[in-house]
Amino acid sequence: MSQFSDDFAASAGAAMLAYQGDSITRITSGGSSSTVTAIVSDENMGGEEVETDSGLVRIRIKSLHVAASQTTAIDDTWTIGGERWACTGMTAAHDGLKVVTVRRTDRVASQSSARRGG
Repeated sequence: MSQFSDDFAASAGAAMLAYQGDSITRITSGGSSSTVTAIVSDENMGGEEVETDSGLVRIRIKSLHVAASQTTAIDDTWTIGGERWACTGMTAAHDGLKVVTVRRTDRVASQSSARRGG
């Protein structure tokens, strides 16, 4: 790493989390939970509707920018706004932050399906 990256990681990453971050909950596969500060970004504009064998579902994806020091695992789940999200990937830490990608799939009410079909 460069001196700039080291300095940025030590100050700017933490400052961004303090300024833009939201409190969310990390839940491990063992069931223990902890509060985490993350910058939460919607990655697919509220979700994509997909027709499956069991009906219409909405798939939503978010990115969580968390402190590089934050412990994360692929089998974690995250609670954001009262909803539970599954971890689908993580990046290595860079400039004091790492990115956790989470996904949630919800069944769409049948009324939406009827309106969509015309």
